[in-house]
Amino acid sequence: MNTEGAIDFQILLEKRIGKIYRKIAEQFEYKTEADAKWIAFWELLSADEKDHAALLAIEKGFLQSGTRISKPKEIEPEVRREFETLLTDCENRIHAGITQKESIEILKALENSELNNTFTSLLDATDSKVLSHLAHFSRAHADHDHRIQAAIQQYGQPTTPEKTLKGQKESCDV
Repeated sequence: MNTEGAIDFQILLEKRIGKIYRKIAEQFEYKTEADAKWIAFWELLSADEKDHAALLAIEKGFLQSGTRISKPKEIEPEVRREFETLLTDCENRIHAGITQKESIEILKALENSELNNTFTSLLDATDSKVLSHLAHFSRAHADHDHRIQAAIQQYGQPTTPEKTLKGQKESCDV
C-alpha cells in the first residue's frame, strides 16, 4: 500500500474511531451535570476524530496536487489487520451500562496504540507541512491529546503512549 492508499485507509480508521466514541457517548444517561460533561467529553472526542480524517483528506489533496512525498509511509497488510482487530475489539466492548472505567480502557487502547503514530507520520509524509499551514487544526490536535491524558489521569491510571501492535497487542479488555 503506497502513501496515498495509507492515507485513505487511515481516514476510514479515524472515522470509525469517531463512531466508537459517539457510541460510547450514547450509552450514558444524562442525569447530572457530571453526566452531561462526561457525554460531552465523548462527543468532543468523536468530533476530534472527524477533524483527524479531514486533516488527512487535506494532506491527500496536497499529495494529489503534486506535493512531493518526503517521508513515504506504508501500512503493511498485517498491521492493517491488527488495526482492524483492535477497532473491532473496542466496538464489541461497548454496551448499555458501560462504566466510566470500561470506557477509559477503550480510550487507552485506541489512543495509546500505533494508530496515533501512523496518523502523525501520514501528516508528515509530504512537504505540505499541513499542520503548520492550519494553525487551528494544529492547536485542536494538541487539545485532543491533552483531553485524553487528562481523562486517563482522572478516571484511569496515567499512561504514557506505547507501541501496542508490534509484539504486544493491547485489547480493550478491562
